[in-house]
Amino acid sequence: APLPLPPRTALAWLAGKDAKAQYDGTPMQRGEREEPCMARVFPDFAALTADGRFETLARSIHAPLLAWAGQYVTARHHAEADLVAGARP
Repeated sequence: APLPLPPRTALAWLAGKDAKAQYDGTPMQRGEREEPCMARVFPDFAALTADGRFETLARSIHAPLLAWAGQYVTARHHAEADLVAGARP
């Protein structure tokens, strides 16, 4: 059986965002439960979180990744002119 640890749902939960919508989906976004194996074992967010393993696994597996990304990963916005100029030989 799959672990109750869909990555986008776990990262949303750790970030305090709507993990239920991430797993179950919304009219504008497919949920992670649409993956057939997950859907069979965890048909909805309530089933995914029922035994407490989701929270434990999210904290132990994805929280360090989120902390690392917050500390070491940066993103910069490049102006379109910079991108075009950088592409020229």
